[in-house]
Amino acid sequence: MSIKILAISTVVEACSVALLNKGTIHTRFERTNQKNSNYVLLLINDLLQVTNCEISDIDVIAFCIGPGNFTGIRIGINVAQGLAIGRNLKMIGISTLKTLAQGAIKNNRTVRRVLTAIDARMGEIYWAEYELNNNDIWFLRDLETILSPNSAIERMHTLNGEWITAGNGWKIYPNLYKGHQLSLNPLINILPLAEDMISLARIDLKNGNFTKLEHIKPVYLRDKIT
Repeated sequence: MSIKILAISTVVEACSVALLNKGTIHTRFERTNQKNSNYVLLLINDLLQVTNCEISDIDVIAFCIGPGNFTGIRIGINVAQGLAIGRNLKMIGISTLKTLAQGAIKNNRTVRRVLTAIDARMGEIYWAEYELNNNDIWFLRDLETILSPNSAIERMHTLNGEWITAGNGWKIYPNLYKGHQLSLNPLINILPLAEDMISLARIDLKNGNFTKLEHIKPVYLRDKIT
């Protein structure tokens, strides 16, 4: 029997859900600022109807743990928890920035390094440097962090070679492309999509890396939430 994975991403200016069923990924995407649990559940119910599935048929729920919009993070987690409670569904929390990196390489198979930047408001960005190893597993050069665009440029001074850029931070702060010697391949408008979480969740599923319901910790990267 093939594995069924439901993925949910609500941390930016869009709602995205995906369902892996019988080897095919079905998706729903809405670019919207309407952030509420009912809206996400409508998209999920639509996917379940199209694929002739029930929630009880799902094996794994993957959800973004952040960083990103505070309300969006909480909604995604709450929906995932609500669906999993009482059904013994496995849960996998996935980084928003890691999801961005996974989506970036779909469009560029020659570059295996991604600089991710999402607008964090207050003149800051959520930032991470992801690279694929020889086993096609993502690893971080450093911790995911929140910093100013100027600090990101300073970080890029310590890097070299060719990178893909992903996330809306690059569009909002175009100066990120200046003041360093990196060769950057821009994918400015890429968003963290639920469909890109599916492949990441499959790796975690294979390795037994699950998130216990009682141990879910949102990743905000900022102590003060506004």
